[in-house]
Amino acid sequence: MQVDIRKVGAHILVRLDGQMDADGSRAAADQVVRLLDGKPVELWFDVRGLTSYAPDAREAWQDVLRPHRDGLTRVGVAWRTGLTRLGATMFAQALELPLHELSDDELDALVA
Repeated sequence: MQVDIRKVGAHILVRLDGQMDADGSRAAADQVVRLLDGKPVELWFDVRGLTSYAPDAREAWQDVLRPHRDGLTRVGVAWRTGLTRLGATMFAQALELPLHELSDDELDALVA
């Protein structure tokens, strides 16, 4: 799995490519936690390059981020498949956060 995580203003952007497993997910979620600084942020995921993920990968993200959900205002996700859409929905529900489907334009504007 290739991971790129960065904080941009009031957003943390996570780009995931390839196959996502639990160990890689846990490590990536730990990186997100290190970027939280007490100011609420939106957690945005670009998973358009994700080819597959193990169910325990999503659970790893949830387990790491659940104690820090007060620092998150919503989850934004750009996806290409119904499977990743379902996973994103379950992830946001587990964290009790609203889910926003990101457009290509929104992602481009964030990293411009």
